Amino acid sequence: MAAGRRGSGASAPAEAGAGSGLQASRTAAGGAVAVATCDGAASENWTVGANSHVVASGGRCLAVATGGTASVLRTCNNASADQRWTLLSNGQLRGTALTCLTFTGSSVSTMACGSDTSQPLYSPPASQRWAR
Repeated sequence: MAAGRRGSGASAPAEAGAGSGLQASRTAAGGAVAVATCDGAASENWTVGANSHVVASGGRCLAVATGGTASVLRTCNNASADQRWTLLSNGQLRGTALTCLTFTGSSVSTMACGSDTSQPLYSPPASQRWAR
């Protein structure tokens, strides 16, 4: 992902730090999204589209699962609010209702967007920082 650019159209790994990144477990709708060690696989490449979609290499969109916390792949749908994301310049990937894509270990979910008050300019916590 191109950090800080909405609608960049560039496909790139979404890194979660320490050689790990956001990966789709499979390209079918309903496929899980997790954090795993980066190995150059196509499942690590994501595109931030101008329509606020984050699209996996298989053409499915990053979405919030039913229940509101887990992240999954779904068929892209412009009318679906659970597929709208904004990649902020600070590395946070913000969804609807002031939630951000968050990782804990290999699990990826959405949680309230936070800030690390021990850092200058209240940077996002490491668990909510996505980079390229």
